[in-house]
Amino acid sequence: MKQKKKKFSSAEKMLPLLQQLQQTYANRCDSFWIHTRAESGRFWIDVSVNTDGLAFADFSFYQFDKAETLERKYNRLCDYLKQVYFLIHSLMKFVVSKKALEEDIKALSKVINKKNALPILSDFVLEVKNTTLIIMASDGEICVQTQVQLSENEGGDGIFCLPQEDITNALKQLSEQPITIEASLELGNCTVTHSSGSFSFICESSDEYPKPHFPSPESTAINIDTEQVKKAIARSLFAVAHDELRPVMNGIHFNFTKDYTDVVASDGHRLIRNREYGVIVDHPASFIMPAKAAKFINTALGKDGGQVTFQFDDNNCVATFDSTTVNFRLIEGRYPNYDSVIPKKTNHDAVVDRLSLINGLQRVSPFANESSNLIKFTFNDNVLTLDAEDFDFSRTATNRVACDFSDKQLAIGFKGASAIEILKNLTAPEVIFKIVDPSHGCIIIPNDDDITEEEITALLMPMLIND
Repeated sequence: MKQKKKKFSSAEKMLPLLQQLQQTYANRCDSFWIHTRAESGRFWIDVSVNTDGLAFADFSFYQFDKAETLERKYNRLCDYLKQVYFLIHSLMKFVVSKKALEEDIKALSKVINKKNALPILSDFVLEVKNTTLIIMASDGEICVQTQVQLSENEGGDGIFCLPQEDITNALKQLSEQPITIEASLELGNCTVTHSSGSFSFICESSDEYPKPHFPSPESTAINIDTEQVKKAIARSLFAVAHDELRPVMNGIHFNFTKDYTDVVASDGHRLIRNREYGVIVDHPASFIMPAKAAKFINTALGKDGGQVTFQFDDNNCVATFDSTTVNFRLIEGRYPNYDSVIPKKTNHDAVVDRLSLINGLQRVSPFANESSNLIKFTFNDNVLTLDAEDFDFSRTATNRVACDFSDKQLAIGFKGASAIEILKNLTAPEVIFKIVDPSHGCIIIPNDDDITEEEITALLMPMLIND
C-alpha cells in the first residue's frame, strides 16, 4: 500500500503536520511551540525549538511560499528534530558525591601507565547504569572496575571516556559536595558543575578502549578471606623478581591444594612462603599473579572483612571484592618447585629479637661494600655479632645483638638489605634462624606459638665470606 503523499500546497495545510511533530517531540525538548499569525492578510506559521541551551532554532512557513519551498523547510525541520533527539538521547547527566568519586579515581590512577602505546589508555571509562556509575581503568594487561552510587541520574544511560589528568585536577581542587557531570559524545564535551563554578574538558567514545579479559566458563572459582589475602600479598611483594629471562619469577604464586594454600614469591636469592591451612580445595589448582595486579589488590582491599573471589583459568583471572573487579592476565609458565629448596633438616637454631636485629643491621649496613652489601653474622655464646666492612674506603662497623644460641661458633654471610626486608615482613617479636651450614640457605621463621592456621617460612641464601 502506497503511503499518502504529504500536502505542501499551502502553509495552512501544513499546520496538522507540524502539530503532529510537536506531539512527537514535545516531551524530548525543553520547549517546542507553534505560533500562527496573520500579517497584512497573509498567513504565517512560526516554529521554535529549544533544548536546554544545546540547540535552538526557528522555522517560519509563509503562505505564499512555493510548494517545493515548503517541502524543503519541512524536511529541514524534521532533520533538525532528529538531530536534537539524538543529542538529548546521547546526553548523560548525573549527580555524584565528590569524595566518593575522587577516592575511586585516585585508586584507579595507579593502574594507568605514564606512557601508553594506545593514547586512550590514559583515560578513565565512565559508564552510567540507572543509579550506578561504573569507573574503569586499564593498562592493557590489567583492568580494574569500581562502582559509585549516584545521587541522581537526570539523563540517560551511556558510556564515555575522560582524560585522567583533567578529571583528577578538577576533583582535587574541590571540597566535599554533590557535583553534576554532563557528558555528550555528540558534542565531545564534558562539564563538571560544582557549587561555585564549573570545569569543562573533552570526552570521547569508548569504542577503541580495550575490553577486559575474562576466564573461560570452565574456570575455577575460589573464595578467600580478605585479611588472609592482604597479609599474604603484603608479605610476598618484596621478594618478587624483576627478571626478563625468567618471567614466572616476576609474580606471586598461588598454589591451592587439598591440605593448604601456599602464597609464594622468590627472586632466587630470597623466598617467602605463606601457608594457609584454613584455605583448602577439592581439586588442586594454581596461578601466578603479576606483581602490578598484586600491588593494586593489596592496596584496594579494605579492613572490614569480607572475601575475595578468584575466578581463573590458564590465561586470565578475575578478582572480585566489595564493589571492585580486577581483571588481569596470568603469567604463563610453571613456577619452580619451591619446597625442594627449603631444607628439611637443619643443624643450628638461633632465636633473636626481631626489632633489635633490624636496628643492628641498619647501623652496620651503610659501612658494607656498596656492590655486595655483605653482612657477616657470627653466632657464638648467646651473642650475634654483625660485621660490615668496605676495604675500598677503609671503613668497618660492628654491632652485637643478644640471642639464644648454644652451639659452637658459626659464621655465615647474608646480603644486609635482603635480611632487613625479610625481618620487616615478619611480625612476631622474635625470629628463629634455622641453619644447616654456611653454604646452604637459612630458614627464618617467626617464634610464635599462637599461629595455628598459618605457617610463614622465609629462606635467605648465604653469601661467601672472605676471611
